[in-house]
Amino acid sequence: MDRAKYIIFETPELLETPIVFPVWLEHSGVARALTGGDLSKVVSAGFVTVTPKRDYGIQVDCFGRSESLDIDSRESDGPFVGRALRITENGGF
Repeated sequence: MDRAKYIIFETPELLETPIVFPVWLEHSGVARALTGGDLSKVVSAGFVTVTPKRDYGIQVDCFGRSESLDIDSRESDGPFVGRALRITENGGF
């Protein structure tokens, strides 16, 4: 899979929710639309790749940062995004 972008934002219920979207959209535009303009609710953002593994599993890697939001990805984002997409451990596929 080619690279995609993602953000993780905090909902009013204090739950973190990841959103994955195409690279031609800007992180800040997607974040504004999802948070009603409250960019302080964004907890991480960057790029994501999904790669098949030799053992028939799936590897989800999150990396980099969002320049438009001035926020980095987190080391823990890959597995979290994978579970949310239902393609890694405890999420199916």
